[in-house]
Amino acid sequence: MHRLIDVHAHLYPPNFAGAELSAVLERARAVGVRGIVTVPEMVEECEEVLCWPNLGLHPVQKEIISGSAVRNDVARLQDQIAGVATTRERAARLSDVPPAVEFIQKHKEKLIAVGEVRLDFTPHVIHPGHTASQVWELKKDYAKKETVEAREFEVKEEQKEVFRRVVRCAMDADLPVNCHSRSAGKYTIEILGEELNVPPHRAILHAFDGSNALATVSLGYFLSVPPSVVRSPQNQTLNEPSEIMISLEEVVKRKGVAKEEVEVMMLENTGKVFRDLDTKWLARTNS
Repeated sequence: MHRLIDVHAHLYPPNFAGAELSAVLERARAVGVRGIVTVPEMVEECEEVLCWPNLGLHPVQKEIISGSAVRNDVARLQDQIAGVATTRERAARLSDVPPAVEFIQKHKEKLIAVGEVRLDFTPHVIHPGHTASQVWELKKDYAKKETVEAREFEVKEEQKEVFRRVVRCAMDADLPVNCHSRSAGKYTIEILGEELNVPPHRAILHAFDGSNALATVSLGYFLSVPPSVVRSPQNQTLNEPSEIMISLEEVVKRKGVAKEEVEVMMLENTGKVFRDLDTKWLARTNS
């Protein structure tokens, strides 16, 4: 039987709940998944986290643009969200940091990592309510270009400071960070390695590739390999832990080594990042 650990999953409402979550966990057990590191994106989701918990501050937050309900009121009622409030994505702000840091400090004895943390410089996050093509058109207008780029710089710099503060909080709590950046890999590596001197084995980065991946390895950090590394034959919108087998088989194929050898290495690497994973899990299950 396989002994695998999914180190980056989002198993909480509204995407997964109740009987559906139980089925997801059963499918994971069936393929030999031993454990799952659950990665919330907002403080409101942290109370919903099951399995091994992280806590972080995702660079993309939700804000209500019509209606009156706050996100936490409708977290379990996905089918009612449209009728209650309309939300859109926005970049994380410095005002989002205090509640996240407070939660980390309060629950650090139960957490095995801080995450998901990252930078997200995609246009629709930097410029809420605009698509990438719309932002491009605004920049082509000379009269608007300077204002648009100034706003872009301001939002990116604030995101960087949010990232720094949450990572510092993780280091103060002696917890690793679980990162996943979009369109900002270079800056993520610079902040982790050059600015904050995050030690080797204290960061795991999700879905990095190219030169950013090489820089990550040179700093002693780990890379997770998501199932999206290959095109899944399954036509589903949500990824789930049982698909870790897709990642495993692709590593076996590309490296040309035995599956058992890859399994052992994956488990060893997980233990290097999440050093007290087993002891904290036992403490939670026995309490």
